[in-house]
Amino acid sequence: MIISTMLSIKNETNGIETCISSVTGKNLCSQINQLKVTIYIDMIVMIFCLALRNFIVKK
Repeated sequence: MIISTMLSIKNETNGIETCISSVTGKNLCSQINQLKVTIYIDMIVMIFCLALRNFIVKK
């Protein structure tokens, strides 16, 4: 999704310094930041689940 958004920045904006899409009107830079936060949260949850897998799954 980040790659798709970065391609949108390249193709849908007037320049790299502007992040507002001329097609949808969305701020594409804020979408990239939100996706990064989501990836970090998912990684933390995955590490937490892996650390507690012995307690979650009983043998």
